[in-house]
Amino acid sequence: MNTIKFICNYTHIRQIIEDFEKGNYNKKYKILDCGCGCGYGSIILGGLPNSQVIGADIDNEAVTLANLINIERKNVSYVKSSFEGLRDKGYKFDCIVSLETLEHVEAPEKFVKDALKLLNDDGLLIVSIPHWRYHGTDLNSDHVANWSIEKGKKFFSKLFTRYKFFVAEVVDLKDVLNSTFDFKEVNECNYKKVEHMFFICNKRDIKVDNQVVSISRKQKLRILFVNHSVPPYEYTGTPISTYTEMISLQQLGHETAVLIPNKGTSVGPIKEFVNNITIYKVPSLSWGQTFLEDAYFGYNIRNYLSIVEDVIKDFGPDIVHINDYVFMSAKIIELFEAIGLPMVRFVHAMEELCFRTHPFYKDELCNGPETPIKCAKCILKDNYNRNNVFRLRNESNYLCKINARFEYINYLYSKYDAILFMTDKWKEYISKFIKYDKTKSFIVPLGINLSVKREEQIKKTNDVINFVYIGTMAKVKGANLLLDVFSDKEILEKNFTLNIFGVAEDDLQSKIRDVEIISRGKVKYMGPYKKENLSLLLDKKDMGIMPSYSETYSITTRELLYMGIPSIVSDIYGIADIVKDGYNGLVFKTGDFQGLKQKVMMVLKDKSLIDKLKKGAINTSIPTPEDEAKQLENIYLNILSSD
Repeated sequence: MNTIKFICNYTHIRQIIEDFEKGNYNKKYKILDCGCGCGYGSIILGGLPNSQVIGADIDNEAVTLANLINIERKNVSYVKSSFEGLRDKGYKFDCIVSLETLEHVEAPEKFVKDALKLLNDDGLLIVSIPHWRYHGTDLNSDHVANWSIEKGKKFFSKLFTRYKFFVAEVVDLKDVLNSTFDFKEVNECNYKKVEHMFFICNKRDIKVDNQVVSISRKQKLRILFVNHSVPPYEYTGTPISTYTEMISLQQLGHETAVLIPNKGTSVGPIKEFVNNITIYKVPSLSWGQTFLEDAYFGYNIRNYLSIVEDVIKDFGPDIVHINDYVFMSAKIIELFEAIGLPMVRFVHAMEELCFRTHPFYKDELCNGPETPIKCAKCILKDNYNRNNVFRLRNESNYLCKINARFEYINYLYSKYDAILFMTDKWKEYISKFIKYDKTKSFIVPLGINLSVKREEQIKKTNDVINFVYIGTMAKVKGANLLLDVFSDKEILEKNFTLNIFGVAEDDLQSKIRDVEIISRGKVKYMGPYKKENLSLLLDKKDMGIMPSYSETYSITTRELLYMGIPSIVSDIYGIADIVKDGYNGLVFKTGDFQGLKQKVMMVLKDKSLIDKLKKGAINTSIPTPEDEAKQLENIYLNILSSD
């Protein structure tokens, strides 16, 4: 099939050249067949009247074979050479044909510019590129880049003021012998069946530097967000942050939409408008499977990617902003890159590297994904029988997959145009496990908005110290540690209350009830809360408690500070950047029972300390959603201006 297609493509190219020349063969027409391989294409091009064809390839064996095959055409010859070698020898051509080579080079723009240096002033450059859908890097080990119609047009539009563009569709195997693999206009084809793209450019149409269109700072952008959910479907960390970012950017005049997975979507995408945002729903995938198999996925993920491609075609984004892609495949990142879309990755958590999504398991804090074998053993905890045969079999299986996962994620980070972190300590932590271009990294604090005016005056501390815990009651959030400390006999002798707001994990429900009883009402579980009621819930509260084992930012801590309430917090990344011990809160070592108890006792014994900490809380700078949106806007525009 490939041989038939190959011959047909060169035959069509020969016709294009003939039409361009319009029968003007008064002079020798010099053609370079770049990456000629075994030379069949050069022989076909040599059928043009008065032509002189040189087939060039850097593979010595290919050139040797080409010379052996060519026994007819005296006007066709072959040489082992690069562009530079041909230029050094003084070669000039009227036409350069480069079929299926651009996907093999690391620097395609340099490749094209080097080719142009070998062309006469009115010379023709004809380039073909395979589409990622059928010839992606995951399907061909020799390809170093993925290409699509959008990326190809964007690439050549950057270099030329105009060009001609054709496509060839994939042909069913049963129809191969009857097909001529015709070139088509892009509007005549099914874009999901495009297998090859052909660009015909004239050297006289080269775009000079001052013709490059710059992005206006006032330009309205179309920004596609990616996250595992958004309100009203989920009211947790990244869904709320994503929604806030979208609305804030809309208020700056930009258009936003979000791509989310949805279990109720079997085909798609499904488009809806909810809460003033556009939502595209695509099928939800098994996170465990994608985590372990993403690096291996090929054709089996193409239908899923095709649905995501429909979203891109419908919304037409200028840039993609990825907060997370849980329940989606990491292959969407390769898709965005293949389409030529700039990407911003905002690293909110470490689900990319941790199968359990948090470096924490059964009240045990993990130092992170330090080695594949460590992570393989973690995945296998409680999942399999512990005999040696099963252990070795499953450890080796997961070891290979996790090692591939780590390398694959690092590869994907090389594709991002900007990598954002919420705090310096979070960036420092992630940098232990992911390598990326530090010049593309930025610190962007999340904006806090409680729809109420920020506290400017220190609130009087109550005679009975009122503690508050806000957030999910989960082991990873230090719920067990919190309950253990506030059921301690010495603590219970003091005068205080602790109100707990948030959804509680099922296996913590009974322990919460026990602590309520033991404390004789001092500790009260208040259940879930609504964000719009937060300012009322926090009224007359003196101190927050945040004993988390894993916290990449802790919006809640910042909301408390916004309301003038200091907190006792663990020294985990995400919190330690904002809470300074003795200034706007108290800090204890993560997971340390005695450390948390000591800090609680300090404020119970000294109300003046709380007043001091409240002053620090009021004076702590807390960015707004508008501040965050303006910083994001600036990053987007800088990327698009340099693109």
